[in-house]
Amino acid sequence: MKSYKISLESLEETLFSNLIAVHSQLEGFKLVYLLNEKLKISLSRVKEDFVPYEEKEMAFVYYKWTENQKEVFLYNNKQLSSVESKKEELFSDSSFCENYLFPEYRQVDYIIKAPQGEEDKIHSKIKEIKEIKMTYIIKSNQIKSKSILAII
Repeated sequence: MKSYKISLESLEETLFSNLIAVHSQLEGFKLVYLLNEKLKISLSRVKEDFVPYEEKEMAFVYYKWTENQKEVFLYNNKQLSSVESKKEELFSDSSFCENYLFPEYRQVDYIIKAPQGEEDKIHSKIKEIKEIKMTYIIKSNQIKSKSILAII
């Protein structure tokens, strides 16, 4: 019986080379509308938020489209969570903490996971949307938080 070895580098290149970073001030639903219109897809919000780490109280909003075994995901990269003060006061002030799906890309507002091999085509169409400030393809070797890639 033959045994096969798969190197982690080749697995990363094939599985995780399809991420697109999007910089935009748009709310998620507006961005989804523009993406659906431009890409001729039907992204819709998933009811349960994406929780990458169960020990942390982080939940990220995401959208999904599936057709003919092709899937497109749109993840919100930034999430605000309220942190209550430990002191019990009459006018206690709750502050907010920012959490990131990809901490090394703090400036990125949204991450799109495109079908394998179609990221260039989708990226070129996204660049045509004037409400999007900037977009680029994220190379797998630039991502430091590789553990999140196995989940999304």
